[in-house]
Amino acid sequence: MDHSDDLLARLSAVAAAFPHRWPAVPESQITRAEKALGFPLPPLFAALYTRVADGGWHPAGATGSDGELYPLETLVDDYQRNRDPEEETPTDTRSAQALPEWPEGVVEIMNGGRFASLCLDCLDPAAPILVRDVDIAESDSDVAWTVLAPSLADWLEDALRGAEQAQDRSMCPAGANAAASRAEPA
Repeated sequence: MDHSDDLLARLSAVAAAFPHRWPAVPESQITRAEKALGFPLPPLFAALYTRVADGGWHPAGATGSDGELYPLETLVDDYQRNRDPEEETPTDTRSAQALPEWPEGVVEIMNGGRFASLCLDCLDPAAPILVRDVDIAESDSDVAWTVLAPSLADWLEDALRGAEQAQDRSMCPAGANAAASRAEPA
């Protein structure tokens, strides 16, 4: 089992706790999505959809306050709408917004909480995770984007660490749980 297989197995265990996740998609749906997007999805990201679930879960488990990964169809529709805000997509019929141009190859993968979106740069070989601040984007698109994680794999590993630590704490007796939380660095 290589690192990606291990990572995907651990993510599958986390996703299994989400009752509203969607079943994984076949490779043919990834192919259709890539054709609609006009670029390939990073292999690890595609594997999340073919081997784990079609969205509806968060890699940090119940500790993930940012929402859940979007289904593949929503991800494609959102990208098309973001790139051409006047274009209606099958899952979104909102009217066009006067927003700055959306970067090519950057897909929104989940709500980042409050006024942010978590995005994946599919054209960068490292596939970094970006945060887009919606409020700032309306006034200054150059500072609206920040790098949350240098790669998709790093972001997933960090999220899993949080989920696994939360699970470990929940298995501790009440007194040990309090002691463990005091011992953790801030």
